[in-house]
Amino acid sequence: MRNIGLGKRLRVLFGISGLALTLIFALGGCGKGKKEATPGNGEVSAAKTAESPSVPKEKEPSVEELVAEAPPEEESTGPSTSTGEGFSAPVGGPVFYVYKDAEYSGNHYIPSGWMGDASAVSVEPDYAEDKYRGTTCMRWEYDLTKKQQGWAGVFWQNPEGNWDGNIPDAGFNLSGAKAVKFAVRGEVGGEVVNFGLGGLASGKYPDTVKKEKKGLKLSKEWRDVTIPLEGLDLRRVTFGFMWTVDSSKNSGRKKVVFYLDEIRYEY
Repeated sequence: MRNIGLGKRLRVLFGISGLALTLIFALGGCGKGKKEATPGNGEVSAAKTAESPSVPKEKEPSVEELVAEAPPEEESTGPSTSTGEGFSAPVGGPVFYVYKDAEYSGNHYIPSGWMGDASAVSVEPDYAEDKYRGTTCMRWEYDLTKKQQGWAGVFWQNPEGNWDGNIPDAGFNLSGAKAVKFAVRGEVGGEVVNFGLGGLASGKYPDTVKKEKKGLKLSKEWRDVTIPLEGLDLRRVTFGFMWTVDSSKNSGRKKVVFYLDEIRYEY
């Protein structure tokens, strides 16, 4: 039962007390009437009664009615998925996709954070040949013949172009995710690529996590890769995924080409 406010408790008590007093006076009145009721004065008594009609008393509210009038208590819907300013609620479900298919409406983050030899990097986001699953995959190419800095990489960002970390509602709260998983393969095999997530360290709203899987040597065949996340702080993830390639780890090659598909957070 919900708690009744102090004022309403007093109303209940005074209502009950008033009802008790009314009954006492009514019973006392009935006793006097019997003593005065002598033969011959019945008409007088009737006349007095007619001259002073009884006024019906306002019905006192019952305890049940008072309880019904009490404002409802706020009901808890469980722990909040938001952890304060700058944190967005996560999308529900067992899988949170970064990339599923090119036209999939449930993709999150934008591969907009190009770094290093960005002009030597190209992508086909809707590559339809030899995909891992679904209708498309992503084909990434780093042309080492155009290198200047000797490395390149791309961050998947939210929102697009978020480099300074000063956007309050940027990123996603992915607390509870157990791992980032993705499928990858190299074009010829032996390509060395680093993968990871998080890492934005600047501004008022930086990432709360940084995790990398370095030096992954690719095969020509598709393989599932897992980056464990249990025990990490995932309350704000603005860089949802990333890859980097170091040209020195891929010596003797003119280009590094690899394919990505099914990038997702699993709960």
